[in-house]
Amino acid sequence: MRQWMIPDTDLFISSIVMGTGNFSVETEADAMRRIDHFADCDGNLLDTANSYGKLRTSDPNSAEQIIGRWLKQSSQGSSMMISTKGGFPPFEDLTNSRLTVDDVTADLELSLQTLGRDTIDIYYLHRDDPSIPVADLLGMLRDFRQQGKIRYYGLSNWSTDRVAEAIALEKKQVDKALLAIQNRWSLVRYNDRAAIDPTVVAMDWPAWELFKKENMAVMPYSSLGKGYFSKYLQNTCSMTEKLRRYYENDLNKHRADALKQLHKETGYSISQLVLAWLLQQPMPVFPVVGFSKNEQLRDAVEAAGMNLSFSQIEMLNAGETW
Repeated sequence: MRQWMIPDTDLFISSIVMGTGNFSVETEADAMRRIDHFADCDGNLLDTANSYGKLRTSDPNSAEQIIGRWLKQSSQGSSMMISTKGGFPPFEDLTNSRLTVDDVTADLELSLQTLGRDTIDIYYLHRDDPSIPVADLLGMLRDFRQQGKIRYYGLSNWSTDRVAEAIALEKKQVDKALLAIQNRWSLVRYNDRAAIDPTVVAMDWPAWELFKKENMAVMPYSSLGKGYFSKYLQNTCSMTEKLRRYYENDLNKHRADALKQLHKETGYSISQLVLAWLLQQPMPVFPVVGFSKNEQLRDAVEAAGMNLSFSQIEMLNAGETW
């Protein structure tokens, strides 16, 4: 799989980033095998979070625990980079901010201990708190970096205005370390009003314009839209009401028609076309993809080597650039 340097850093990242939000202690053996397969395909960045697994087990960070054991046991562990996130709000009250220095420091220390690493390659603030000045939050992240606990940092689920302010502040630094933005984004357009979690932020037109202008790396989550297009085109009964609420809209119907046509013309799978569209955006994009089967990983790796024509990209856009 291809690897690309993130602008203004010394990091070469695989085109596809492996998401671990579906890791749980019940499926640890399968998760370990999938990481092995990802590493064998030259994947070199695992994306996780201190909060992943809280809803599935009694452990506060079961995904990180599985990754930590893999890093310790695998001969490929030393070459695998890790991005993780802290500052996630309580699940029982998602509007209750946890972005104080004490909260985030506790999350970071737990992540370092669990992963068995002295330094996190990329550390994200998992959510934002508009009541806290951007400069204060960036200052906290810079302090972590000066302490050697993180190499670079990113922002997840931040609004365009707040990201723009962060980029402007970062430009004033001699040693810039704001590396990437991680918001929800896919060819599958998300219905913002359907969100149960009010702290989730999806890509929009102003953000797309900003990231293009600044050449800012984006590592979008839900990059396959939870398989919406595949389920829609197969008319499968596995389409849940939640999925319909998230993604059922006119634009996605037009994009589904385009996917169906390109699938017939090229032989590429639906998921490959969705990922290829992201990978050919006019800014560095490294889709975060969670895999439940090795076939899905193989599809994603092949998508990283695909080149869609301008007319094919326009067809998939269906009248909307982003």
